[in-house]
Amino acid sequence: MKNFIYLCILNKKNTNMKVKTYFIGLLFLMAILADCSYGKSKNFDYGKVENGKYVNSYFGMEMSIPENWIVMSQENFDEAAKLGEKLITGDDKRLQAAVKVSEVRTANLLLVSEKEYGSANNISISIVSENIKLFSGLIKNGNDYLAQAAKLLEQSQLQYKVDYNFTTEIINNQEFSVMNGIMFDSIYQKIYVILKNDFAITFTITYFDDEQKEFLENVMNTVKFK
Repeated sequence: MKNFIYLCILNKKNTNMKVKTYFIGLLFLMAILADCSYGKSKNFDYGKVENGKYVNSYFGMEMSIPENWIVMSQENFDEAAKLGEKLITGDDKRLQAAVKVSEVRTANLLLVSEKEYGSANNISISIVSENIKLFSGLIKNGNDYLAQAAKLLEQSQLQYKVDYNFTTEIINNQEFSVMNGIMFDSIYQKIYVILKNDFAITFTITYFDDEQKEFLENVMNTVKFK
């Protein structure tokens, strides 16, 4: 499944450095376990940014956005996603098929970053939702979801290292499953997952040092569900 965030931002001058220095997110993958898929409800809400907050009525969710941060347009989001697919799947036909099938049930809700699209060392927060109704027997909680995703992450082209010591964090009375990872030995991610309305909602923070991590964790602490 095509999941979570993703996105690689390319260095236009040096393609050898593009992956190592211009990631602001990640294309998260899960195994395809069936041929059919569930789409989104006709009342599904991708959410919107207003008054310094991302608000989504479908999930009853809101999150504060840091002042002066950049909200990626849907056009750039889609462009980055396509680039991410190529970098992650490479020539692996199985992963390519997984990405294509999962597009039906995955929604890119939000990607915000400290700097403009294409900037180096750009820290970010992304939100992606995926309909997991089809996998209700396999995915009973956030840790189950992370476990499936982690397996394919390590098989991808990202040189991704997963910390399998998943934890839980309580944010405004909501329990999130949490996984940490690192790619290319320098790009860090912390991934939060919560299950709502037959969806897995994934928040991914991408950072390069502990100070940035603390800042992004404080933003995550503003996430609220009604």
